[in-house]
Amino acid sequence: LEVKTSGAGNNPFVRIKADSNYWDLQTLFSNTNDELDFRYNGNSKMMIDKNGVVTTPNIPCFSVTAGSQSWSGSNNEQVIQFNSEDVDNGGHFDTSNYRFTAPVAGNYFFTIHGHMNTFSTSGAGGPGIFLRKNGSSSTTVFMYAYYTGYKGSSVQGIVTLAKDDYITGAAINYNSSSFTLGGLRMSGFLLG
Repeated sequence: LEVKTSGAGNNPFVRIKADSNYWDLQTLFSNTNDELDFRYNGNSKMMIDKNGVVTTPNIPCFSVTAGSQSWSGSNNEQVIQFNSEDVDNGGHFDTSNYRFTAPVAGNYFFTIHGHMNTFSTSGAGGPGIFLRKNGSSSTTVFMYAYYTGYKGSSVQGIVTLAKDDYITGAAINYNSSSFTLGGLRMSGFLLG
């Protein structure tokens, strides 16, 4: 099967149709990247450029950092203020409320890292960092890492999110009077 056109703005396509629903395989030769566009009922679902890069859908991923932050008071949980973006593919990390919001339902991979700058303890346990789903202690809390001294710690895992669920990084004191964290980084991406 060969479909040919000439001139700018001519985008040939092949249609597979059943009843009123259809898939189009369309070339976009009028664009800079000469994309191949997979369309369902006229809406683009996946696009591949001439270099083989999938440009649509825009797979959500992010990497953010935060400056040093201090906590005081036993069992005082606070959201880590990740306010500097290195990567935010799709724009789903909000630096004003320090959270990633899932644009689609799926399985996501997350990681968070920090190291202890100062640490004053009044008992066993020490401070900890973790990722929290939907911001409430009454919902799922996962990925704990506890500091037992002046050390770095990372936690990571795969989490199933519904559309509009969100993830924040947090820190809490467990029997610790105060501590300061630095080297704070959080990242994540959609697995599928």
